[in-house]
Amino acid sequence: MDTSIDWACVRDEVTGYLQDLIRIDTTNPPGNETLAAGYIANVLEREGFRTVQTESAPGRGNVTTRLAGGGQEPLLLLGHTDVVAVDASRWTHEPFSGALVDGFVWGRGALDTKNMVAVELMVMLLLKRTGARPDCDVYLCCHGR
Repeated sequence: MDTSIDWACVRDEVTGYLQDLIRIDTTNPPGNETLAAGYIANVLEREGFRTVQTESAPGRGNVTTRLAGGGQEPLLLLGHTDVVAVDASRWTHEPFSGALVDGFVWGRGALDTKNMVAVELMVMLLLKRTGARPDCDVYLCCHGR
């Protein structure tokens, strides 16, 4: 297992994922999370993960993947990609810009929960890149509502 991790590069990479996710307008209604699910699937597939994309309704996309581990009970990393409506006139920065200002990412979903989706995506990538073999299967599910 490779444990040498450049944490500055990880910070920059996960910040980029968060910015990209914020730039995908998944305002619910209608949601349109299929666009976010496709983005996440592409990132995972570039790293060798197999993904499954589903829709609970048209445009309400989900993506799931698994990292095989040992025989313990599985661990699920879960996050939603939809966001609530926004009045852009009340924002300091454009709500779907993903702007990085003074070390903070701005945008709808930066705190609920596109931030967690980006972190969980990064966790999966780091587990795979380092060759970690967890005691259990680790699943990632990013869903619409």
